[in-house]
Amino acid sequence: WDALREAARLGVRFLDDVVEANTFPVPEIAEAVRGNRKIGLGIMGKAMAGHLIDAGYELVVDNRNRDAVDELVGKGAAEAHSGKEVAEQSDIVITMLPDSPDVESVALGEGGIIEGAHEGLIFVDMSTIAPSVTTQVG
Repeated sequence: WDALREAARLGVRFLDDVVEANTFPVPEIAEAVRGNRKIGLGIMGKAMAGHLIDAGYELVVDNRNRDAVDELVGKGAAEAHSGKEVAEQSDIVITMLPDSPDVESVALGEGGIIEGAHEGLIFVDMSTIAPSVTTQVG
């Protein structure tokens, strides 16, 4: 758990630095992130989503744990009920999920991101999963 907490702390610190400086490596990314959407509001995802909302970014969020969704909706996020709904409203979809089967389900399953995907959609998976699954959903 200590290693997981440290990884979450470092991930949130990195995002804080990016948001605070309001700089991104490529100008087009900065503009695209304004339409950022998130799925996966656990240890890392919820904190990152909260920081993005605090910095003025508009988010649409979805998660199995509806308490996390409700908390972020209370801060100004819009609520979705599936990966499909998130993708339909998004320019970028970011997922942070616990394991390979979760990513497969959210990305490719019924009601998944693939069903709401449109031309120009960017899908970023930040989960720690099997490389073969990354290739499959990518």
